[in-house]
Amino acid sequence: METTRNELPYKLKRFLDKMKTDLDTQFYYYGSIQRNDYIEGKSDIDICIFTDNETSMITRVAHFVQVQKTDFKRFIKRTTTDVAYGYKVKYETTETNDKNELFKIEFSIYNTKFKNVLMDHYRKTINAPIFILSLLFILKHLYYSFHIISKERYKEIKNYIFDEIYLKLKGGSFSIIN
Repeated sequence: METTRNELPYKLKRFLDKMKTDLDTQFYYYGSIQRNDYIEGKSDIDICIFTDNETSMITRVAHFVQVQKTDFKRFIKRTTTDVAYGYKVKYETTETNDKNELFKIEFSIYNTKFKNVLMDHYRKTINAPIFILSLLFILKHLYYSFHIISKERYKEIKNYIFDEIYLKLKGGSFSIIN
């Protein structure tokens, strides 16, 4: 999960490699960037960072990508075996792309104590069965290519496919804490 299954554009890869070096941390890629349902320029890139000091890492990430620390949202992540708490921020950039496409990156920052359970969880979502990947592929094209469904409905259905059908997590696996 330290590298991506789908190829990142050169400038974006360089940007993320520099960020990893400057932050002196490892990035773990999960989500569609690691599966066949990734659509370049449309799907977001999910990156997980584990640290012993979340507050410090939030400050460093915020500084590097030039967002406010208040943009980070605290959340709960449920897995099939445990619960983890973390912080999430969405970052969008066109600077890392020759085609001037918008790249959406979502950074999730967790305490290192959650690493083992979350890595197991993300490996499971990466290795989803073909019928789950097929449903996601169709859903993404209905949303991204044909614009038949709204963003809210897309997220709702995508979460249902993963959380309810595949992982059997009733009520979802993700909640923002205010």
